[in-house]
Amino acid sequence: MACMKEPVNYGSDSERSNSGPGGYVLTIGATNKPNALDLALRQQWTQGFVAGDLVELVKDARMIALNGAISSRAYRERFNDGYEAYGKPFSDEELEGLRLTTFNFHAANHKAFPTAEMEDFSKTSYTNWDDVRGLQLLKLELERRVVKRIKFPQVYASLGEIGVKDFPTSFFLYGPHGCGKTLIVEALAKEAGVNFMHIKGTELLKFGELSTMMVENIFKCANLHRPSIVFFDELDMFNPDDFTEEDLEDDEDEWKSAEYKEIWSQTVDIKNGSHVYVIVSSSRVEVLDRISLIKTDFDMILYVPLPTPEERGEILKALALYKPIDAEVDLVALGNHDACLNFSGADLFTLVTLASLFAIERPSLSCGGSMTITSDDFNEVFYKAPLSLSELQKWALHAETIDVVHGVSVTQW
Repeated sequence: MACMKEPVNYGSDSERSNSGPGGYVLTIGATNKPNALDLALRQQWTQGFVAGDLVELVKDARMIALNGAISSRAYRERFNDGYEAYGKPFSDEELEGLRLTTFNFHAANHKAFPTAEMEDFSKTSYTNWDDVRGLQLLKLELERRVVKRIKFPQVYASLGEIGVKDFPTSFFLYGPHGCGKTLIVEALAKEAGVNFMHIKGTELLKFGELSTMMVENIFKCANLHRPSIVFFDELDMFNPDDFTEEDLEDDEDEWKSAEYKEIWSQTVDIKNGSHVYVIVSSSRVEVLDRISLIKTDFDMILYVPLPTPEERGEILKALALYKPIDAEVDLVALGNHDACLNFSGADLFTLVTLASLFAIERPSLSCGGSMTITSDDFNEVFYKAPLSLSELQKWALHAETIDVVHGVSVTQW
């Protein structure tokens, strides 16, 4: 409205009711479903910006325009440097020629991002290493690669001086569902004491065609709040459109989703010393068919295996805290039971939950008896493994090809 050079209406009430040909009509629309709008009806690169974001965008664009004008003046009038050009007042003619252009706004947009939407992704983690039972080798690797590098930057700087460079900043975690990928990244963020952005794959997809723009904004936010960890949890890595082997011959990235491509593009631009760490996770067994290609997109890929029998016992003890487990129940032995073979942490959680429900529904409880979760309750639900056999076999075959026992991620610097 401030851009209107003349009032919409003049004169009497009757005249104000009919705008003349020289007037303006301002149409305002509102919706709480922006993704339902045609892309032509909105400026994509300011999608999600609130008033404060737009104010910052205009300020940055003004400074870019001013710096450009000063640089042009310094070149035109042969000043020694920009400071000398900056100290001389602008003439009326120069002020008249000073304009904010689309280029200025696009340049300023590299630093601007929608703060309101980014707040949805910014999380505070309360999980630490002790909350993650098992996965000891993976914890040690992430401690070495991320936590210590953030807490002791001078040590890693000295390594750079002797030729050790290209420390990993992007990681791909994959493995069966429910094995602790999300939990270990949350613990990593807490132990490192960094800003943490947790983006679930389903949350990203809700932006539709604007999802790649949101990825760009996420990285802008992460760069402005370093050190930071950006975690894309269960990213949908596969192109939803059908493609053939012939398509892959023409473009080997045809199988990748637009979001995956944008994340890869952003990670390439991250400088090694920027302290922005990117982690992508997936539990889809289909990634095994593309794992050789995925390896080239990340600095490190880390397999998150099913827990060992000993780790299953530790997980069960953690899940049983504050629950009325009967004294006769040996949780360590339960974890080593053949019926728990190939159980993930999520499966063990289901086991404890269902056993608790059986204990609650026991007839003796309705008669006033005390409730404890017994071995019989666990036996009732022992043989209900959620994962399909074919999927388990694929993960098991893959695990045989890598060194899970001695640490899949132990690599040379």
